[in-house]
Amino acid sequence: MKTAGKLLVMLGMCSAVLTAGAAKIGDAAPELKADKWIQGDAVEIKKGQITVVEFWATWCPPCRTSIPHLNDLYKKYKDMGVAIVGISDEKEKTVQSFVKKMGAEMEYPVAIGTAETQAGYMSAFRVGGIPHAFVVDADGKFAWQGHPMDGLDKAIETELAKLEANKKANPEKATLFAAKIGDAAPEIKVGKWIQGDAVGIKQGQITIVEFWATWCPPCRTSIPHLNGIYNKYKDKGVALVGISNEEEKTVKSFVKKMGDQMQYPVAIGTADTQSGYMSAFKVRGIPHAFIVGADGKFAWHGHPMGGLDKAIEAELVKLEAYKKANPEKYAKDAAKTGAEAATPPEHEKAKPAPSTKAKPAARPAPPEQAAGPGRE
Repeated sequence: MKTAGKLLVMLGMCSAVLTAGAAKIGDAAPELKADKWIQGDAVEIKKGQITVVEFWATWCPPCRTSIPHLNDLYKKYKDMGVAIVGISDEKEKTVQSFVKKMGAEMEYPVAIGTAETQAGYMSAFRVGGIPHAFVVDADGKFAWQGHPMDGLDKAIETELAKLEANKKANPEKATLFAAKIGDAAPEIKVGKWIQGDAVGIKQGQITIVEFWATWCPPCRTSIPHLNGIYNKYKDKGVALVGISNEEEKTVKSFVKKMGDQMQYPVAIGTADTQSGYMSAFKVRGIPHAFIVGADGKFAWHGHPMGGLDKAIEAELVKLEAYKKANPEKYAKDAAKTGAEAATPPEHEKAKPAPSTKAKPAARPAPPEQAAGPGRE
């Protein structure tokens, strides 16, 4: 048995208990169950998303060797409809310490898996060594499995090609697919405009759509920064709106108390808007902002205190080029009001996003911007 284990390590795998299973490529993948999420937002198997599930351990040399490669894949594909998660069955303290030491070299989500997840993936495919990765396609079915350093890249590209083909063949089901930068942004549907003129997605305008809540400390900390951005760029072809899914009375009272510290448009969002932005990008934490470029496509998304300013400037450069190349079209687009571009609830009978007991996670500002005046 020891000889077999050494052979596995020589082949770039660490030995593990081998159990019988009967799964095959094309079968539906089971849901991911975790005892504890060590890092990142929870990852789940869902329609329209390509999911990479990798099993590893801190004590396994080949696993550690694979981490930089997996990290590169995560950064390359995270905004293209691909989710990656590393699953370990070790103790929480052990994994937490390892991930912390890895820092920026291991940024993808990591979790402590349950026995059910181990059985549904590793045991089901009779896999006895780690690291081992599984690719679950946009239909929720197993598409590939193997060593993360041997064929994973190609498998992801193959599934992305299928995903794009599916999107083109079924445009009416676009909201079921995971969104990515470069995709057309959906219209903004609201249940009620609390403050300011209606904001819509329209050609020739850069639109910032930020999701927040009154109960969220990091959201409240971001408001002065967003207000500064609004006042700086509102006359330069940039529109900004804050979307909450809370009760109208709660948001209206909060905005009134904020006064001049929160002058930008605020609205109660609908389930469609939540789905088209937050859910489409697999985002669970707030505050979270999206930039829609002058071409109506997603250009950037992230924490409003972590790169929003730079992203706006980049889009303004593109907007200026657009103005020069299409002066007549820009003038025509700019003449449209936000109300014309948006979908008023009175016409659409849009319903506010349903309130749930589970609130989205409040996300603090990125570490490099966490300190400073006016921040909690």
